[in-house]
Amino acid sequence: MNAAGRLLLAAIVGMALIPTFSRESRAQSISACVNNKTGAVTILPAGKTCSTKTSHVVAWPAGGPTGPTGPTGSTGPTGPTGPTGSTGPTGPTGPTGPTGSTGPTGLSGATGPTGPTGPTGPTGPPSAGQNPFQVAILKSYPANQTGINFTGISSPQGIAFDGANIWVSNFNFVVTELRASDGTNLGSFPTGTNNPYGIAYDGANIWVTDFAASKVVKMRTSDGTVLGTFNTGDTPRGVAFDGVNIWTANSGDDTVTVLNAATGAPTGFSPVSVGSTPFDVKFDGSNVWVANQDGDTVTKVRASDGQVLGTFNTDPGPTSLAFDGANIWTANFSDDSVTKFRASDGTKLGRFGVGAGSGPQGIVFDGSNIWVTGSSNSSVIKLRASDGTILGTFGTGARPFAAAFDGANIWVINQNGNSVSKF
Repeated sequence: MNAAGRLLLAAIVGMALIPTFSRESRAQSISACVNNKTGAVTILPAGKTCSTKTSHVVAWPAGGPTGPTGPTGSTGPTGPTGPTGSTGPTGPTGPTGPTGSTGPTGLSGATGPTGPTGPTGPTGPPSAGQNPFQVAILKSYPANQTGINFTGISSPQGIAFDGANIWVSNFNFVVTELRASDGTNLGSFPTGTNNPYGIAYDGANIWVTDFAASKVVKMRTSDGTVLGTFNTGDTPRGVAFDGVNIWTANSGDDTVTVLNAATGAPTGFSPVSVGSTPFDVKFDGSNVWVANQDGDTVTKVRASDGQVLGTFNTDPGPTSLAFDGANIWTANFSDDSVTKFRASDGTKLGRFGVGAGSGPQGIVFDGSNIWVTGSSNSSVIKLRASDGTILGTFGTGARPFAAAFDGANIWVINQNGNSVSKF
C-alpha cells in the first residue's frame, strides 16, 4: 500500500473510531497495527506494539479541544404511559374544616311519657311582703254573712283592710285598728290632723286624708306611728294606691294629687285635673278612676303618667267606686242606684236601682257580688256583679257610710251609729 492509501485508510479508521472513545481517550494519541498483506487494522492498547515483520504501525495524534455544544435537538414524541404505581401510604389527617350551616329543624318527635313526680323542695324564705298590685286592686274572694256589730268607734269616715286587720278613720282625730278575725280593738292612733276621712293601704302603711287640713298622713301599720304628713289639693276625700303611688281625690279644687308612696313626694305629673267635685278614686290595675260627685261623671286616668283617657257620664251623685276585675261601679247617692262601666273603654253597661230613698254611699266588690251601703235607710244591699240582680238587703247601724272586704267578710262603718258591722 502506498503512502496515500495508508493516509486515506487512517482517516477512515479514525473517523470510525473516534466516536467510541470517551473524552479522556480522545485526549491521547491513537496507534494501530496495519497488516502488510491484508491491510487489516488492529488498534493497539496503550503501551503495546505490533510485529514489524508482518505489520506496520499507524499513529494519530491526540485530538484538538472539544468544540461547542450543538443546539438541542427537537423533543421526541412522548412515550406510552407506564403502568400505575402502587398506592402510597395514607398521609396524616388535615385540620378540621369550619362548621357548616345548621340544617333545617326536623319534625318533632312524639311526647314521651310523664316522668315521676320529683321530691318536694325545701321551704323557701318568708315572704318579703304582700304583692302591692294585689293590695292596690283590693283582690277579693266570696264573703260570708255573720251580722256582727262592733262599737266603740267615734263617727267613722273611712275603712280599709291591711291583710290581717281592719283600719277605721274617725272624726275624733284617730284611726282605730280592729282584728279582722274577731273584731277585737287593737288600739287607736292619733293622726296629728283634725278630720281624718278616706283611708287606703299600700302593703306596709296606711294613708289617711284630712279634708280640713288638705293633707294626707302616712302611718306604719305595725305600730300606728306617723311616718309623714304631705300636702294634697284642696279638701281631699277618697284615697287609693296603684302599686307605686298614692292618689287623693281633692273635692275642693277638682284635681287628684299623686304622691310617691315611698317618699311622699309629688310625681312629675301631679296634680291632674278631673271633673267637678272628685269624691273617690279607684285603681283597676292600669288606670285610676275618679268619681266626680257634682259633675255626674267618672274620669279615667292612666296611672303611669297622669294622662286623662276619658270622662264618662254616670247617674246623678257618684260618691264612691269599686272595681270587679273587669268593670268599674259607681254608687250614686242622688239617684238611689249603682252604675256599671266596662273598664277597658268606659262603655256604660247598665244602671241598677238599689231602693228608693236608700242614699247609696259606699261600694265594694267581694269577688262575686257588689255591696252598697244605703246611708239613708241604714242598710247594705248585695247585687250580683254579672247582671246587677239584687240578692239581699241587710240592716246595719245608723248611716252606713263606707265598706271594705277582708277576703271573707264585708265590713261597714256606721257613721251615726259609732260602730262597725261585719257580714
